[in-house]
Amino acid sequence: MTWITLLIIGVLGLLLLAIGLTLLPVLWPRRHPFRAVGRSAEEYRKREIENGVVFEQTFPTRAIRFDMPDGGQIAARSVGPEEADDIVVLVHGIGAAGARWTNPSGLLSDATGARVVALDLRGHNDSSGPRHDLDRIGQYEDDIAEVITALRSERPDVRIWFAGHSMGGGIALRFALKKDCPRVAGYLLLAPIFGPGPTAPAKLPDDTVLSIDRGRMTSLMILNMVGLRAFNRLPVAYLDAPPDFPAYSFTALASGLPLPPRTAEDALDAMEAPFIIVVGENDPTVRVEGYEEVVGTRMDGTVEILPGHGHDSFLNDPATHLTVARWLDANRAASSLEVA
Repeated sequence: MTWITLLIIGVLGLLLLAIGLTLLPVLWPRRHPFRAVGRSAEEYRKREIENGVVFEQTFPTRAIRFDMPDGGQIAARSVGPEEADDIVVLVHGIGAAGARWTNPSGLLSDATGARVVALDLRGHNDSSGPRHDLDRIGQYEDDIAEVITALRSERPDVRIWFAGHSMGGGIALRFALKKDCPRVAGYLLLAPIFGPGPTAPAKLPDDTVLSIDRGRMTSLMILNMVGLRAFNRLPVAYLDAPPDFPAYSFTALASGLPLPPRTAEDALDAMEAPFIIVVGENDPTVRVEGYEEVVGTRMDGTVEILPGHGHDSFLNDPATHLTVARWLDANRAASSLEVA
């Protein structure tokens, strides 16, 4: 046997070993880490309330739906005056139920005078699609682009602002990176998840409701880089959120933030509009001081760190929305009605 043959056999062996090591975390059977031992519905609701979530329907809403080109539908709740010159399209985070957004939407509308359209992402709440899954990576921002286009077709002269909380902030980044995305007047990023980098925490708190299968996630990212997407609908993120205890597919989770080699900094550079980042100083899901590092010297970016608040509580504080209103007022003139 020649040395060339041995070399070829060795290379093939290493290649097969690499493929096996990549596929093992993908195909190894999983159990939902919370379904058998997770919180009860009462415990979960109590924790949410302690974290500042308001479930009461304190503001009148109007249910609307948007038809997508593929036959799907995106559900939304509209709060505030229909004739407003500003519309805020609001996108929730991972595992969020639509009802928890009624109070923040109303507070935001009262403070700014805008109409707030709070969406249910595809696969969530009243929108169509398999629960917490997508047909392809990038479907969230494509749906939002359709919603913005539909709203602008009804009111060509309206200013439209993109607001996203948590994973919704990551989706805003993907939207900004989207080729030929509809123009918006500005971005309101509420405790946004930026992925790896200065805003990533050293570790999540021990009582987190989210568990990410990082081994499977990493392996699927590698497989996607070489064009293999057959396993993308496998779950990689699990929530301790009864009664259904959601499990997010790789497709859905990967659609919630820019994927390497694209970064949050790339997305902020791509935003052709001013943006503000609003976050509570005690948010355990992010490294708060990292936002100012990411924004750096960008003249069109603002960071507001709110004392005494965590990941959700600032959303239901009227003072937060007054801060947003001041920023909106300061940028309305610059963001003229020509964004259509």
